[in-house]
Amino acid sequence: MKRFLSVFLCLTVCLSTFGSTFAVDGIWYTTIYGLNRVEVARGSYSGSVVIPSSVTYNNVTYNVTSIGVRAFYDCGGLTSVTIPNSVTSIKDYAFMYCGSLTSATIPNSVTSIGKDAFAHCYSLTSVAIPNSVTSIDTAAFYWCSGLTSVTIGNGVTVIDFEVFGNCSSLTSVIIPSSVTSINYYAFDNCSSLSSVTIPQCAMPLSRCFRYCPITNVTIADGVNSIPSYAFYSCSSLTSVTIPNSVTSIGEAAFDNCGSLTSVTIGNNVTSIGKFAFAYCSNLTSVTIPNSVTSIGSSAFAYCSSLTSVTIPNSVTSIGGYAFCYCSNLTSVTIPNSVTSIGEYAFWPCKSLTSVTIPNSVTSIGEYAFFGCDSLTSV
Repeated sequence: MKRFLSVFLCLTVCLSTFGSTFAVDGIWYTTIYGLNRVEVARGSYSGSVVIPSSVTYNNVTYNVTSIGVRAFYDCGGLTSVTIPNSVTSIKDYAFMYCGSLTSATIPNSVTSIGKDAFAHCYSLTSVAIPNSVTSIDTAAFYWCSGLTSVTIGNGVTVIDFEVFGNCSSLTSVIIPSSVTSINYYAFDNCSSLSSVTIPQCAMPLSRCFRYCPITNVTIADGVNSIPSYAFYSCSSLTSVTIPNSVTSIGEAAFDNCGSLTSVTIGNNVTSIGKFAFAYCSNLTSVTIPNSVTSIGSSAFAYCSSLTSVTIPNSVTSIGGYAFCYCSNLTSVTIPNSVTSIGEYAFWPCKSLTSVTIPNSVTSIGEYAFFGCDSLTSV
């Protein structure tokens, strides 16, 4: 009986929220029960569509306040749309698969852009998100392959999952200081993205800029962590400065950044995660600050151009495979603070000629120096 009542109440609420559907001048609308408001409803649209701010039907005037779910979904012939200032929300899938849509002006009245709202709008070249928008939902502009520029307004606080994923023509983006979080894959595989400015406290959670050919990245002072896979396989990135506000570098944060030649690590970083700089084959030198206490497994693995490294007195453990296949590494200083050297840590650093292991070390993993053919003294 309780389940029946719950279903009945749900149906009653749903039916009482939305009223009748009608068309005026070729545009469909759905009334919102008890209010003189309507939202643009699903229809078959093409060419240029101008949505009015209000519409009159059966002698009643309604304000147009939203673009409904799937309102223009898969309207392949739609080329442009004008959205009035009365609209406050663009709902889920509103313009998804509008492959011929070249322009859409989002007015200052809009506060939210729904999930997949403009996804797969391949012909959309630019978009300006006004200051009134506070949230951009999941995959809102996903696979807009023609999108070359985007302006994100100062009201946006969250850039959600895959919002600009696979926007292969996007070349640069400035993320405003209002943004407090960027979720997974937000700019994933933006294969033309060469420049990005990341504000304080808006560091991506993970995997945000994977496979982007970024040459320059600015990390604002105030960012406290660089999370896992943040810049994974950004093959054009040449240098990076990690500010003093950062305390941790996550797993594979700069993994496979093959053009990275120099990196400056801030004085407050305490941990360098596993694979953090792995496969950075052009990285020639790195200074690890005194704040670092642990170097993760494979943190600098396959950094084949790395010639020397100084491990500070703050480090207590060197993870397994940490410097494996650093084939040009000629010298390494291990301080008295280190208590453990992981397995395969320096395997096979063929140019390493000497190493001093301090009395503080209580364990050395198997094959830690295996294949160090030039090692003559220990």
